[in-house]
Amino acid sequence: MEYPVGFDVAGATKTRYASDYTLQGISGRTVTYTVVKPVSAGGTLYGWYLHTDGIVNPAAAGTYSLKVSTSIDMTQVLVPVTIKAPGGGVTAASMTVSSLLSGTTTSHELRFIATSGLPAGATISVLYPPGFNVASATKTEFTSYYTLQGTSGQTITYNVVKPVSPGGTVYGWYLQTDGIVNPAAAGTYSVKVSTSSDPPQLSVPVTVTAAGAAVKSASVTASSPVTGATASYQLRLIATSGLPAGATISVQYPVEFNIAGATKTRYANKYSLQEISGQTIRYTVLDPVNAGGTLNASYLYTDGIVNPARPGAYTVKVSTSNDPVQVPVQVSITEPPRHAVALAFAGTGGGDVNGDMSCSKGSSCPPVAFVENTIVTLIPTNYSDSVFGGWSSECTVVDNNCQLTMDGPKNVAATFIHADKIRILAKPYSSLLAAFAESTSGLIRARAIEFVETVKITRPAAFKGGFDAEFSSSSGSYTVLKGKLTIGAGGTLRVQGLVIR
Repeated sequence: MEYPVGFDVAGATKTRYASDYTLQGISGRTVTYTVVKPVSAGGTLYGWYLHTDGIVNPAAAGTYSLKVSTSIDMTQVLVPVTIKAPGGGVTAASMTVSSLLSGTTTSHELRFIATSGLPAGATISVLYPPGFNVASATKTEFTSYYTLQGTSGQTITYNVVKPVSPGGTVYGWYLQTDGIVNPAAAGTYSVKVSTSSDPPQLSVPVTVTAAGAAVKSASVTASSPVTGATASYQLRLIATSGLPAGATISVQYPVEFNIAGATKTRYANKYSLQEISGQTIRYTVLDPVNAGGTLNASYLYTDGIVNPARPGAYTVKVSTSNDPVQVPVQVSITEPPRHAVALAFAGTGGGDVNGDMSCSKGSSCPPVAFVENTIVTLIPTNYSDSVFGGWSSECTVVDNNCQLTMDGPKNVAATFIHADKIRILAKPYSSLLAAFAESTSGLIRARAIEFVETVKITRPAAFKGGFDAEFSSSSGSYTVLKGKLTIGAGGTLRVQGLVIR
């Protein structure tokens, strides 16, 4: 077997199967073996091992041709041998950091594949770039497998206690340190990993983010996001660095919000309301949140916050005690839905409607919109010659007023009736003469208005004047007769509240 230039075969001193092949000698780069047991003609040389030790591979990586021949067949057969560059034993390294925030103190976890294996007593070196402070790295998690040898400058060295098989994946191989301080500046840094049996360094990227990136995203949702409403607010956020017990979460509302009534949190076993200071509500974290976890359905629930009076997009700012940079969250406050009230008038009389909207009979009454679910009150006022006749069925009548719950558009009619001039009991009369003609039916009541006519009474009659339009009161008022009143044969008159001119 002739080895090419670059191989050193001087140390080849034995063959594995000495009962089948013996080492005859070494001449230059050729190793010669003697066949002890014959091989049958046409047979397959299966499992024929020409095994040597002490051959030194070339310094340069590449594919080399090994030439093989026998004393019976001197024609050389070329056999390719591929030599890899040193360093191929450490591949696919990754570094996981408990907190990627700049300037924070963290623990680091290293995993890699060691294709060439690692014997007991080997060392693993992790070189951190300038910017990291590794002076406080004092331990490794799995001391039965790896022990901390020491820290020198920016390099942390570990001793391998138990060997790692060649070609094996170092799965779950944790070189865990604590007390490493991340750089103050955000960026991607290159950590270099090597072993004593594989000295070329393999670079592992570690990205350090600016303080504030631990809160990746946040959302604030209002139970009623409309102007002027008193609402409860729900906060959710993703904190990639986690939150320890005792950490605080701060939610700063703009000055247009009134947060004085925010008095509780929904999940009191997870977050407690710490204080309200100015426009900021602070919560204390009771149960720690794992690093990298999503705070899904993490409700920081407050009640009694009064929304701004004007619609628009407002910015609520969220931060934590271990992530002080505020993350802006947009909250949109809109005008609440509105429904229109259309007012109409009915009847022969006249009057006004006032209250939450105003209009007079005979005037144009455009619809008026009101906020959804509010209570609208309409108040009727009749003219002096009219009485109020009632409301349409949309109304809930309270003390003669119309109340509307604005759960949709409303069409309302107010009825005003022209008041009777004269009544006997409930029967109306348009003149005194007509009423006195039926005076035996009862007391003649007349409104405090003027009548122009001539009246002759020929039967017993009782008269009371000065009534208002509803015939409910006659105090201090008079009915005026501008004309002549005579009492004829058979007629009598008992009278009150009548002036004759």
